[in-house]
Amino acid sequence: MATWNLQNVSRGFRAWVVLAVVIFFAGPLHRASALDPHVHVSQYGHTAWRTRDGYFHGAPQVFAQTTDGYLWIGTANGLVRFDGIRFEPFLPTAQARPPSGSIVALMAARDGALWIGSYEGLARLHDGRLFAFPDVKGAVWSIIDDPLDAEVWFARTRVAPGEGPLCRIRENAARCFGTSDGIPIPAASLVVREAGGAIWLSGTDALVRWEHGESTSYFRQELAGHQNLGGLAGLVVGPDGAIWTVLPDTKGGLSLERFQSGQWSVQSLKDLDSEVVPTTLFFDTHGALWLGTDSHGLYRIVDSKLEHFTSVQGLSGDRISEFFEDGEGNIWVATSAGIDCFRNLAVLSVSKREGLSADDATVVASQDDGTVWVGNGAHLDRIDTAHGMHVGTEAQVKVRQVTAIADGGEGRLWVGADQDVLIHENGRTYPLRRSTGLPIGAIELMAVEPGRDAWLVPIGKSPRRIIHMHGDAVVSDTDADWALAAPDPTEGLWLAQRDGKIARVQRGQIVPVSPGPGTGVAPIHARQILPTTSGRLWMATREGLVEFDSGTFRRMDERNGLPCTSLFALQDDLVQALWLYAACGVMRIDHENLQRWEHDATATLSVQLFDVLDGAEPALADFSPHATRSPDGRIWFANGSIVQMVDPSHGGAPAAPPIHIERAIGDRSAHPLSAPIVFPALTGNIEFDYSAPSFAAPQKVSFRYRLEGHDESWQEPGSRRQAFYNDISPGSYTFNVIARNADG
Repeated sequence: MATWNLQNVSRGFRAWVVLAVVIFFAGPLHRASALDPHVHVSQYGHTAWRTRDGYFHGAPQVFAQTTDGYLWIGTANGLVRFDGIRFEPFLPTAQARPPSGSIVALMAARDGALWIGSYEGLARLHDGRLFAFPDVKGAVWSIIDDPLDAEVWFARTRVAPGEGPLCRIRENAARCFGTSDGIPIPAASLVVREAGGAIWLSGTDALVRWEHGESTSYFRQELAGHQNLGGLAGLVVGPDGAIWTVLPDTKGGLSLERFQSGQWSVQSLKDLDSEVVPTTLFFDTHGALWLGTDSHGLYRIVDSKLEHFTSVQGLSGDRISEFFEDGEGNIWVATSAGIDCFRNLAVLSVSKREGLSADDATVVASQDDGTVWVGNGAHLDRIDTAHGMHVGTEAQVKVRQVTAIADGGEGRLWVGADQDVLIHENGRTYPLRRSTGLPIGAIELMAVEPGRDAWLVPIGKSPRRIIHMHGDAVVSDTDADWALAAPDPTEGLWLAQRDGKIARVQRGQIVPVSPGPGTGVAPIHARQILPTTSGRLWMATREGLVEFDSGTFRRMDERNGLPCTSLFALQDDLVQALWLYAACGVMRIDHENLQRWEHDATATLSVQLFDVLDGAEPALADFSPHATRSPDGRIWFANGSIVQMVDPSHGGAPAAPPIHIERAIGDRSAHPLSAPIVFPALTGNIEFDYSAPSFAAPQKVSFRYRLEGHDESWQEPGSRRQAFYNDISPGSYTFNVIARNADG
């Protein structure tokens, strides 16, 4: 919470409002959840801000995040601060005049300071005051800190011979190191430090390791002829402490060079286009390696697998200047045309981009071996969840339309396709036939009991029919108006009509259970049923979530806290929470809230909603089933186009954002926050601007504020970041602001 104490003092015909600023921070930044390396880059949430749209006055080049949570962006024409919503150019003041021209290096120190490198030298911004180092000459390209010794080191170019490419700041005094100190190169553009203390410098004609006044040079031959062209494109310390860089190889491609324990090892990037020119390297928290290029976008390498992402997929530009990972684990990319942010999504999509045969997914079902099967138009696709998320297509199944899938147990998969019912098992696929030799017919619904008995509902029959099969043979084909079916976890299966009429199938017989809901619950329009081990039956309906238990129906809807009531599908997870695929997104109701509702049907529940900002793209698929749970506990939905997945084992609320009161404005005049503020008498309009830097889903950060002494209760501005008053009388006030993220 951020608090301002206000005091208004009246003297004669003049009045003042005196404000003392007290801001409480959420504590030091910590990485909440780094990007999941096991999903495709295309499956991350991705946002691009482009220079041409007016966000920047020059190409973005570098990033840093200070301990107050703000993201700083160095551009070709100055410095910009970002809180997730607002970009604010850092403007010169009497206390702080930023270096003009191109900002090419930023480093956020642990004391809250921001170190700035530019073509003009070095500066330090702290508490709104900027200190320039007049003795530092040249262009500062790379800055690192040494927290143990309270030192800052930087690499520079454009200096006179003998002045040295490496400098150190200690107690605001600069000392530079050059040839006389054992550094054999005149200029350097990159600097990193080993865990043991040795410093590495990338120069235009060599890579240098410097320690205790002695140095070793590498790659002089490889860099011969590249003098004054920038030297190595990347120099990073890997997760294991090794030094990594990238070089052209002898075959016209690129190779990653890794130095550890005094030895170099090489990893060839043979899958890269021979025309790729690298610009930067970066390791994220999970050890994924990101490679930027001069005109081919970015590459990501995980377990030797290479992924490519360019402006064709939505990247703001194809020339990459820098990668950066913020305190929430998001990855930022500076390009020649803007900046990009990649973030984890709670709801992942699997589409044609990730390997599906088409974007026509209407059916999804899982098997015990970890395979998730997708009915995708004319194809039967599979997602191998036991080995990451490998996507492929079952080549043996050649049809026009897959309409239904069901797990038959013991590796046996039932597939409804065109006019056939297919069995896929042991690597082969074959059709089932009636005793007459004719196909079974087009099927819109199938459910298989434990023990191989299957019940099938044909498409478009009038009157509707249900087919009972045992093994590969048709046992019966009778009139019955069942539209929904699902196997019971223990024995038999359940059948339901759209209006809620329910029956059980036990030992091959259909046994009516209920004629449907009565007054107070009816009418309903059921879309899916889900039996549970407790004997309860859940229904996803157009009117909300309906429960059938011990002969009684109950409905959960917006009165109980559901954000919306039009439900497309539902699935339980391994800890008895319910996941609802709905018009407003994916909802989760945990077991504790379900138990509360069991005891009190009027209870208002805590329902977690994952909406479009979390990756949800809900829609009602034509066929069924359109929800399933794979053995690893992940929940899968088909929406008629793509497959979506949530992993209940992932998550956890991101760190609470720090809160800042940024400005106090009286009648359009801004007042500094570093001292008590005096508003003149007759000030009519007062504005407070506040912020809570957050980047994973900044649109979901909401605020409450209260001016004690004026507001009787907390004000609810939602995501708005200003408070306005035009009726403040002389007196004493306290202004409080509270922020919360999407998880409260």
